[in-house]
Formats: sequence, C-alpha cells, structure tokens
Amino acid sequence: MYLLLCLLASADPDVPAPAQDARTYAAPGGNISLSDAEIALRVIQSPQDDHLIWQPGWVQWKKWWESPELARAVFRIAGDTPIWSATDGKEKTQTTAGALAAAIKAGTPAGLAWKEGMTEWVVAGELPEIALLLAWPRLPEGKSAPHTSSRPPIPAAPAKE
Repeated sequence: MYLLLCLLASADPDVPAPAQDARTYAAPGGNISLSDAEIALRVIQSPQDDHLIWQPGWVQWKKWWESPELARAVFRIAGDTPIWSATDGKEKTQTTAGALAAAIKAGTPAGLAWKEGMTEWVVAGELPEIALLLAWPRLPEGKSAPHTSSRPPIPAAPAKE
C-alpha cells in the first residue's frame, strides 16, 4: 500500500515527491520540495499561515505542527535565534529568542528586542520568533550564541508619569 501511495503521489504533477531530506510544502505559487529548516523559517516569518506539508506515506496534507520532527525544528530554530533585548532604555546582554520568551513567560517585562536584519527595535513579543514561542506551551532550552553586529541605538525609555 505504501509503495502504491508513493507511486500515485509522484505521478501527480501537483504533488511532487520530496527529496529524502525534504517534504512537499504547499506554497502560494504551487507545491515545492523544502527541507525542515526551510519550512521552519517560513513558519517563523508567517506563523498565522497554515503551512501545509506532505510526504510519501501520508494519506493527506498536514499542518506543520502535526509533524513532531518539523515542530522540533521550528522551535529549535526560533529559540536559537540570537537577539538583543533592552528594558528602560538600557542595553542588556545578548540572548536568544528562546531564553527571552522563557523569561517573558516567567513574568519578566518584555522590553524591546532587535535581531540582525532589522532596522528598528520592536516590543519583544512582536518579534516573530518570540511571538511564535509565546503562543505555544513548550519552549526549547534557550542558548546564548556569540554574535556581533551594527545594531541601531536603543530608543529612550518612555517618561514615567
């Protein structure tokens, strides 16, 4: 039965058979073969989307979180993202999205966050990696990763009334 499903799936031009280390991903322009890491990056950048995946042996398409391997990849990549955080206009040490999300869940004020490629600091919970991690009950262990960059200045803290 498995072989028959694989043959049928690979014969359908709308459902290309993925490479051994890839899954078929339902992209807006058509189905493409992507690795778990490539799918994870898409999930992190657009967590509100369904992100449907398929692989040989499956009877139907699944949402990304229905694959334990892919879910682990998403949380690992999101959690390991190096970021800078600031509260009250003071710079803090570099951390990871996973460590900051865990701190926020434990009650630490969110403050601001910035990562490589951004032009402005944002409220930490608005950073896609942190927003995704805060939306799910399980967090990967946060790990600090050495990283240097030319980050923008931290905006001044709002005046206290």
